[in-house]
Order: sequence, then structure tokens, then C-alpha cells
Amino acid sequence: MALASTVGSVIRMVADGQQLGIVATLAAARLETLRSEPCPGVTSGSETAGPYRVTWSVTEDAGGKQVLVAVRYPSVQRVRTEAFAGFLPCGP
Repeated sequence: MALASTVGSVIRMVADGQQLGIVATLAAARLETLRSEPCPGVTSGSETAGPYRVTWSVTEDAGGKQVLVAVRYPSVQRVRTEAFAGFLPCGP
């Protein structure tokens, strides 16, 4: 019995790890897309990619823009959200 419950836990951890890899890739891709845009055009927004909901908020900061990317996704046991922060320098 103990072995069976351990196997279940390991399967959940592996599935969660795979999800986190996808989530991190989606957030990094969004940050790179925002970095490639001219600074005045960088604004908040959202998009859906399959079961993943990616939202980003942009706020002005001295010398650039602060970006918070949140990815909402279904995990094995519940819907989760992971957040990633970045800074986009704007200026000469």
C-alpha cells in the first residue's frame, strides 16, 4: 500500500513539473515579445494558449516599464497561477 501511494505522489509531481516547464516557457516568450516592441507600445493584455491563460500588466517605472506576467493553468489537483516579473528599460 505504501508503495502504491508513493507512485501516485511521484506521478503528480512529474505532471506538475511538466506543467511548470510549459508555464515558464509561456511567460518567457511573452516577456521576449514585449521586449521586442517599442517601449511606448508595450501595454497590458492577455491571451489564451490551450488550457493556459496568460495575462500581463505593465506599469511605468523610472527608466522603463515593470511587467508582471501571470499564467493560470490546470494542475493535477486544482487551477494554479504562477507569476513572473520583468523590467523593460526605455530610454536612450
